[in-house]
Amino acid sequence: LDEEEMYEKGGPFTVSQLCAIAKFCNHFCFRSVWNGYVNTQQLSNCALFSSVYQLCMLLYNRDCRRSFTKDAKFWLAP
Repeated sequence: LDEEEMYEKGGPFTVSQLCAIAKFCNHFCFRSVWNGYVNTQQLSNCALFSSVYQLCMLLYNRDCRRSFTKDAKFWLAP
């Protein structure tokens, strides 16, 4: 998914769908660490967490370059 697809073409996900995905990823990562579900010393051993974290960071970096969330507090921990 490149930025042209994401912003100009609006596909394969709408902006509201991207916001929902980003919110899920952010909450999943925060709660996984906060509740001790993943060992922060061995994050590379947890494939699910690593994948969700990478997606979260990709969406965060895109949002920093060109905001799609429209909420200054969107990325703050819940």
